[in-house]
Amino acid sequence: MEAEKTCPICSREIAQPASLHHLLPICKGGAGTPTVLLHQVCHSKIHSLFSEKELARNFNTIEKILANEDMQQFVRFIRKQPPTYYDKNKRAKRKRKR
Repeated sequence: MEAEKTCPICSREIAQPASLHHLLPICKGGAGTPTVLLHQVCHSKIHSLFSEKELARNFNTIEKILANEDMQQFVRFIRKQPPTYYDKNKRAKRKRKR
């Protein structure tokens, strides 16, 4: 029997949809680098908040991602949702820099 998987962002059991997140974005040299399994909604939120450049430079660990205030607000919300919850994240209102 496979062990239950827990999302490192929201600490909920991973149910579908789920996806792999490259801690170092592929476009920034992250091909072949470690990945983490996340809920799709958590993964989408990360990419709605941070550019690939920001992820590579400042948010390349789960701990650094979780230290961000906007991400903490999202985590407080998402932890109250069932593991199968999914809603498209809207782009951050600030202009994303690439």
